[in-house]
Amino acid sequence: MNLSFRISKIKKRTIIVVLSLLISMGLNISLLATSEAQYKAAYMSSNHPFQRFLLGLANSASPNNVNTLLVTAFVVTVLLTTIKFHGPRWFNFATLLLSALISTYSLLALSFQYTGTWDLVVSSSFPILGKALLKWMSLTFFLFQLAKLPLIFKKNILLLFSSDKPISKNKKTSFWRFFFWIFVAWLFYLIVLFPGSASWDTLNQFSEFFGKKISWVYPTAQYLLHSGQSTISDHHPFLLTLYYGGLIKFGVSLGSEKIGLFLITLIQTLYTIAIFSMSLVTFETLKLRRKTINILFYFYCFFPLFPLYAMYQVKNSIYGPTLLWFCLLVIKALIDNNQLSKTSWRIMMVVNLLLQVISIKYGFYVAIISSLVAILVFHHNWKSVLFFMIVPVIAFRIAYSSLSTTLNIIPGDPIEMYSIPLQQTGRYLKYYPNDVTKHEKKVLSKMFVIDNIAGAYTPEVSDAMKSGGGGSPLVYKYPTVTKKDMADYKKVWFKMMFRHPGIYLEAFFNQTYEYFNLYPETNLHSQNLAFDQFPLNVPKHDKNQYVFHTSGHKFSSNYSQSNKFGRNIIINLLNFLVSIPGVSLLFRGTSYVFFALLILSLMFANRLNLKYLTVFVPILLQLGVCILSPVNGSQRYLYPFIYCGPFLFVLFLLVVRTIDIRTSNGMKSS
Repeated sequence: MNLSFRISKIKKRTIIVVLSLLISMGLNISLLATSEAQYKAAYMSSNHPFQRFLLGLANSASPNNVNTLLVTAFVVTVLLTTIKFHGPRWFNFATLLLSALISTYSLLALSFQYTGTWDLVVSSSFPILGKALLKWMSLTFFLFQLAKLPLIFKKNILLLFSSDKPISKNKKTSFWRFFFWIFVAWLFYLIVLFPGSASWDTLNQFSEFFGKKISWVYPTAQYLLHSGQSTISDHHPFLLTLYYGGLIKFGVSLGSEKIGLFLITLIQTLYTIAIFSMSLVTFETLKLRRKTINILFYFYCFFPLFPLYAMYQVKNSIYGPTLLWFCLLVIKALIDNNQLSKTSWRIMMVVNLLLQVISIKYGFYVAIISSLVAILVFHHNWKSVLFFMIVPVIAFRIAYSSLSTTLNIIPGDPIEMYSIPLQQTGRYLKYYPNDVTKHEKKVLSKMFVIDNIAGAYTPEVSDAMKSGGGGSPLVYKYPTVTKKDMADYKKVWFKMMFRHPGIYLEAFFNQTYEYFNLYPETNLHSQNLAFDQFPLNVPKHDKNQYVFHTSGHKFSSNYSQSNKFGRNIIINLLNFLVSIPGVSLLFRGTSYVFFALLILSLMFANRLNLKYLTVFVPILLQLGVCILSPVNGSQRYLYPFIYCGPFLFVLFLLVVRTIDIRTSNGMKSS
């Protein structure tokens, strides 16, 4: 018996080692051969599909660094030997489904990165399909095992809570203490980046305000701003345009545009610090340990993206902390239903909803859906939700539209919402230009210059498909397009989908894969610092492109060459941090997306009540925004996830604690 037990143990260990190596090989395998010559050798030296698969596997499974394979094998072995947790059926189903979906998206992302198609994953060739399947199964298993960790180490996670009463005794004192020290920690960035950095969108808002001809940076500008009505459009929220321009004019009246630009930066920064401080005070009421609060406080102070984004003059840097503020107000109401009756809570909620509506175009939809979900949860106090959430959102929307008409603001174009259909049409006409009926051509020609579509189609950016001319070829016939033309286009788009559904799917994935991709396409380094990921400078542009005139004063918004010594310190710090494995994940918005999805799977798997979903809905809706965005993988659309990162961590802790309480009560009752 002793001998048979030992043999059984040896068999188990052998299986674990073999399985670990196989999974590790799958995780490290390249979907491409290491060279064209090796590719041909692997696929042409044998006529048998399975032999070609094995040859191709041996050729492409060798990572550049053998240590990578060994380390991965060790980690997988540890996961296999230590994680013996078998959760409830719903938990296993939810986490397995989530792991499979992320793996699928990540593999498709790799294929699109390499080839611009899904041919390295979706193929009738067994060698190609076999490698993709091995990688998919390995990645799914790896993620599935990792997803079990929160419940396995549940007791350790619960140590982050205190059994005592909430920490905070004087909320005002705590708020101002947090506020002061975060401001001190960010002061270096405020000095170095003086008077601030701006995105293309914001620079174009400046151009609209000061009556300068807009560049081709966003295509619709060419036709929106030359209709003879005014120089300001609602392509970007017009109230925000007036706010930016008004502060700059105020600065000019005091002697320098720098004063106005710095006021924009300073107000955004102080607002963000106030919301972060408020979040820490709220976290103190949740019985978290002082050490846990301190960790979150230090993260706010020293994580470089927070000050960089807070000082970035762009609408998303206002909307991100505003969304966090909304979540904090909702969770305070969940903890204490009396909050709904307090005047201070009601005023803050109304102001928050106003900021959501005016700071970003899709803010209204997020606010109204979140408010409707809230009325289901707070049904005992539905009048407060109705009159201080739902009614204000609708009223603000009506007032916004009325004011736009009164001020003669040029409306934005609905075409902005159709990034995915436009990309699908563009890809279809690029690869199947002759497979279009006369009727379809007639309908499409009313919307587009068909001959320019194939050349304009860019797989990961839909802006060129909306081009009204100017700096890029005319594609979208804005001046003559009617509502009927748009309705007819939708019908044709729908019919064409059934003819080549694969093209539509490829266009969809090619436009969205970076938002759900485990494998980043680009490495983070200093040359990215002019973009949304690291907004340290203004975008590159012609010297005269953003030179403005107002009240006889000429000025430029480009101050990226100032304080070079300080900027180099920030650049070196960022490059060092993103080079550290694990730490670099904190700089990618997709990491927060995956964390949010993990929390969601834990909630559904354990069938938690609706109250947590109320807090989660506005964050989850940002995924829809990302999918519909005009740019694949733009970090700016992920700002809300990053701003809400510490909040998601606390929400994760609350979900785990609720699961533990429910489990304990279930054990007692049994």
